[in-house]
This record gives sequence, structure tokens and C-alpha cells, in this order.
Amino acid sequence: MFNNTFKNTTLILGLGFLFTLPVSAEGFSKGKVKLPFNIDAKIDKPELTPKTKSNLIVNFKIDSGSYLYKDSISVTVNPVNGVKIGKFVLPKAEKKLDKFSNTQKEIYHNSFSVSLPVEVTDKVNSGKISFSSVIGYQGCSSNICYIPQEKNITISANVKKK
Repeated sequence: MFNNTFKNTTLILGLGFLFTLPVSAEGFSKGKVKLPFNIDAKIDKPELTPKTKSNLIVNFKIDSGSYLYKDSISVTVNPVNGVKIGKFVLPKAEKKLDKFSNTQKEIYHNSFSVSLPVEVTDKVNSGKISFSSVIGYQGCSSNICYIPQEKNITISANVKKK
């Protein structure tokens, strides 16, 4: 009798966990749970002219005791007519034995920034332009790893032709 009761209780708890997992994951993905990471972006020259160079700067702020995985970070910027957008380069990361995957990983545990070079060409139109970007990342705190995240950010600048 004890054996059947134990099996039934285990089954009920297991099923309960499986049905609550999507709800918990939805909370993370819809921003209902505060994550220990904050990402914002800006352009270093909000007013551009043809043949000028600028940078899109993405700032990653990481709460104390948390970290981001280097291999999970991505920055994608949608093309803008008349603008060349370069690739981003991540700073050097710290190597750490990750207790969640039991493998050596590169991580960031302090705040840092990355920049993407931007060059305005003669083919750009005057007026407001928007850089629509998607930043992907995943990280952990001391006792939990969060599901991969994506943040949509739009950065605006004005273009003035001479």
C-alpha cells in the first residue's frame, strides 16, 4: 500500500511540475519576472551626415552575483538604406567552470558594452532613421539559470545632408 501511495504522489507532483513549467517560462519571456540583467542601447552621434562614422553602443548591466554566457550573446540590427553597419566584437570574458552544465564556459559578471560601427553613405535619405535591433542573451544567478532572452530595441538618429 505504501508503495502505490508513494508512486501516485510522485506521479501527481511530477505532472504538476510539467504543467507549471510553461507558465514559469512565459513569465520570464514576457518580462513578468525581473531578471538580473539590463540591456539598453544608444547611438553615440544622434545627428549624422553622409560620410560620417558613428557607433551603436549596447550596454549590458549585470547584477552582482549573476553572469551572462558569452556564447549566448547576439546583436542583430536590421538593414537601413544608405547605412553600413559593422559587426560587434565582445570584450574578453572570464573562464569559469559552470556548475549548471559542468563545462568550462566564458562568462561576463560585470557590466560591459559592445559597439557596432555605423557609416552613413551618400545614398541615405535626410530625416529620421531607426536602427531596429534584437539582442539575445542568457545568464544565471547563483542558484538558477534563466531561459534564453531576446530584447527588441530601436535607436533613432537624424540624418542631415549638407
